[in-house]
Amino acid sequence: MSEQNPPAYAIAMLHDVHVTDELLTYMEVVEQTMVPFGGRWISHGRTPELLEGSRREDVVIIGFPDLAAARSWYESRAYQEIAPLRQRHSAATMVLLEGVGEDYTSLSTVEKLRRAVSP
Repeated sequence: MSEQNPPAYAIAMLHDVHVTDELLTYMEVVEQTMVPFGGRWISHGRTPELLEGSRREDVVIIGFPDLAAARSWYESRAYQEIAPLRQRHSAATMVLLEGVGEDYTSLSTVEKLRRAVSP
């Protein structure tokens, strides 16, 4: 496996969004808070194509070099100062998710699971 930390993602699932001046201000400023942590847009302002289940959220994904950078961005003073501008005008679930390295294969996870369930 690669010795480099895998990428990480801040993923927000937003619903009941009310576009207000405060929300627009948040959108204008949020990029400035993530760039110092290596953040970049993966998906923003796109409507997911529903393949299974039901959906009512808009999805925003920001990529970071690793989980520590993503967490540092979210906990940063700069982001926490503007977060209420979004929170007051939308409902959201936000998660940080560690990705996988470039050399990842699903077989490595299958092997771990087989060992875990073997008697």
